[in-house]
Amino acid sequence: MSTIDFGPLFAQRAPSNGTITSAAAADSLSPATLNAMQRRVLELLAAWPQGLTDEEMQHKLGMNPSTQRPRRGELARFGLVVECGTRRTTSGRMAAVWQATAARLVDVRPCGDGENVVTA
Repeated sequence: MSTIDFGPLFAQRAPSNGTITSAAAADSLSPATLNAMQRRVLELLAAWPQGLTDEEMQHKLGMNPSTQRPRRGELARFGLVVECGTRRTTSGRMAAVWQATAARLVDVRPCGDGENVVTA
């Protein structure tokens, strides 16, 4: 039986907490499933040039935090999204604002509410 190499993202089995249901969920992920979730997050950020917090992305996508946040993290590791500032969440805490990059541009517009703005 041969193994298909899907590159570094799929070089290892997806994380699991060791329970039967978690292992089954990890095994059910395929490149198409994961890429579709990443694409949803990236397309949303591309449509919001001012950027969005994780909480805002989760609300707009109707996506569970434990699904959205890792996808955003993967996109950040690929250089497709960057942290561009901060703004308050519904709980009043500060959260990172994320913005899609175009062809991995270094010149990223500041976004968020202006507090603690970070630019690339």
